[in-house]
Amino acid sequence: IIVSFFIFCVYFFNITPPGPIYKVNKNGGTTKKLEDKRASNLIVLGNEIFYISEGSLYKMDVNGRNKKKLKDNVLEFSICDKFIYFTSYSEQSLYKFNLEGENIQKLSNDYAKDINVADGWIYYWEFNNSKIYKLKEDGTEKIILSDDICRNLNLHQGVLYYRNQETNSSIYKINIDGTGRTKIIDGNIVNINIINDFIVFYKITEGEGYYRINTN
Repeated sequence: IIVSFFIFCVYFFNITPPGPIYKVNKNGGTTKKLEDKRASNLIVLGNEIFYISEGSLYKMDVNGRNKKKLKDNVLEFSICDKFIYFTSYSEQSLYKFNLEGENIQKLSNDYAKDINVADGWIYYWEFNNSKIYKLKEDGTEKIILSDDICRNLNLHQGVLYYRNQETNSSIYKINIDGTGRTKIIDGNIVNINIINDFIVFYKITEGEGYYRINTN
């Protein structure tokens, strides 16, 4: 299950089997189905839900009404400061537009994965070479931060956390200026996420299961 919390409700969709979007009171109770189709990349912002279904980016209100398609051929997206940053899988490029899907602007020819946006910069790894980059939110000043083969890039309080495929999927961190590259925990890790000040991850060997470790 992938979840997103918003005031009094939890919004979620199943991963296995892939399924629709639901919401439930954070204290439990009856679930309400909001979207019948398979969904991913769920983000709740204000009174609206943004998500991907069947390769297209949609939004609807938190009660499942006023559904609107914003863009076809969207691989993934992130939201920051009233803009949606997204990767087109048909064009393999990075774009942004406003929350209504208008005023689209191409930012880069990079096939960006795991998009993180903060303080005027976009952080991502490039699908074709797996290196970590940052790019100004207007598409200028692209800077390479690491040559590591990256997966699962997460930005938290000025630090990037990721899996390094060159070291058997060990977890690493690096500062947003490219300094301080450090291994946190050895390999066979999948699906890392940052929750508060903890890295939550799944280890597939030597005690398979979900774990957490402090970001320091």
